[in-house]
Amino acid sequence: VVILLGLLAVFGALAGAMTGEKTTFLFKEVLHLTPSDIGTLALLLGIPGYLQPFIGAWVDIFPFLGYHRRSYYVVAKLFSVAAIAGLALTQQYQYIPVAALLLLNACGNTVRGVIVNAVMVSVGNVTGTFGRLLSLNSFIPILMSIAFTAHLSGYVTQNWSYAQAYGTAAVIILITLPLVLLIDERHAIRAKPVAETPEEKELRPQEKKAQQAHTRAALSKAFRTSSMWALVGYVFYLIITPGIFTAQIFYETDVLHFSKQMIGDLGRWHSIGALVGIAVFAFTSSRLPIWTLVWGAW
Repeated sequence: VVILLGLLAVFGALAGAMTGEKTTFLFKEVLHLTPSDIGTLALLLGIPGYLQPFIGAWVDIFPFLGYHRRSYYVVAKLFSVAAIAGLALTQQYQYIPVAALLLLNACGNTVRGVIVNAVMVSVGNVTGTFGRLLSLNSFIPILMSIAFTAHLSGYVTQNWSYAQAYGTAAVIILITLPLVLLIDERHAIRAKPVAETPEEKELRPQEKKAQQAHTRAALSKAFRTSSMWALVGYVFYLIITPGIFTAQIFYETDVLHFSKQMIGDLGRWHSIGALVGIAVFAFTSSRLPIWTLVWGAW
């Protein structure tokens, strides 16, 4: 799991350096969207994120091709590859096709994120290392941003074509496909044993029904928990509120006349701030109640 999370974080940061800032300038310079238009588009692209609890429930209850995680992960990864490759192959960018491809990529990213988080929770809870796994997943991209990916993002945005940037990102995402084998999961529909006693044959469907009933009961209990819905509402609020980065890009280019390379380099300071935030949390998390930390951060 550590290897899986570490490699996903590394390759995810590299793919993000190819597409993050580049996509913002695709909106601004090619599609000629205003900050308000970009905010509206962000609401559309956030739809998969709003559905995360239901996606997680679906994956837990209904296996696909015999797996609850691996097969969904592969399909989600292929969705993202197809979407990013589609942006690379597009000759003339128009709003509706671009929005559709980005929405497909958002669907893939959301499903993959749900599955990776499920792996972290299931393994982290058993081993008592969930916090460390989560920190690893966040820490690597921050360090990479400070070291070189923020600068790389600016360089790609200023010097590469959209086909080069999106094509490279699609290749990076595709080559991580074999990492699905690091998700430790047995086949949901186990093959019938060669030598099976009548008692084992009778117990096999009962065991499967018991597992399904346990999963449904756990999900039903979760959906009846008010704190979960409060958290869902808070995440929804964070998604629908305007992002400062959108307005910031327009201010930096149109008013301050920063180059794309400089805007990329400034991303290091976002990462340094995040690193300071992690350090503050590590110092205060055992000393202050959770509500104090949440309201303080907000």
